[in-house]
Amino acid sequence: MERSRPKAKTAWKPASFFLAASIAVIPTACSREIVDLPGAFTFRATPVHPLAVSRLYQSREGMLDLNSFRTYIRLEDWENQPGWLIARLEEEYSTGRRPFFAYSAFTNLDPFSPESVNRIELYVLSIKFDDGTTGEISNLLLIEKQGPWLILRRVWQEGISCDGGLMDERIEGDDFFYSRELTPFSMIDMSSRTKLDLAPNEDLEAGVEDCIGAANYVYDLAEDKETLISVRLYDEPRPDFEPSVATTSLQVCFNRLYNSYLKEGKIVLGPEAFEEFVLSFKTGCVPAR
Repeated sequence: MERSRPKAKTAWKPASFFLAASIAVIPTACSREIVDLPGAFTFRATPVHPLAVSRLYQSREGMLDLNSFRTYIRLEDWENQPGWLIARLEEEYSTGRRPFFAYSAFTNLDPFSPESVNRIELYVLSIKFDDGTTGEISNLLLIEKQGPWLILRRVWQEGISCDGGLMDERIEGDDFFYSRELTPFSMIDMSSRTKLDLAPNEDLEAGVEDCIGAANYVYDLAEDKETLISVRLYDEPRPDFEPSVATTSLQVCFNRLYNSYLKEGKIVLGPEAFEEFVLSFKTGCVPAR
């Protein structure tokens, strides 16, 4: 079980901006117990509140009793993100931005199947949030639900825009598919075979607007196993001269290699072809040290 939260690439700080601003005690009255169907990700027949997920995400314990969670902030359907729930806070006057926390839940459980009752209740949550200062951050969480308890089983790495931003999430049976956008630095850095000691935004571009492709993954809920399916290069040639990195020789060489792949029609790279790309970059661009 992965419980340590990976180092964020943004200035996100697990401060109290969600909780201190939003949590207050609201009395509840239940005449009888409401049983939630496995696969629905609800509590007392209501979707789990985004700020409850926020509290779980920030917690040291990785556990949350939904009976103890109270908030006055209402949850909403995210109008331009079908299937997502969002909670919005007051605008930050210093930045003019409005913090929020949102999620979309994916599971291999069918709420209407009798077999789901006897299975472990697991959900992959794709989350997005804005703390009012750093922009929209995205991540994935694996959550086990036991009655009113949420248990954080796995945390992926945070991404923002081109630097690991999430997209194209979907689930088919036990397989959860998703993609992450790549910068030149993150593309080279994600290699499992070729490790290079490079500096982001010095040797290679690593900014939130430096999109050059996307890594496509599948995560097997039943096996708790993640696999790289492919890396797709975006079909826009790269300039040989890149002012944002002060024309470093590594970036220029990366661009030429990237363009050669586009010219040859090598747009979708399987795992082996991707590793070959990184090795070609190492042997053709990185001086021996």
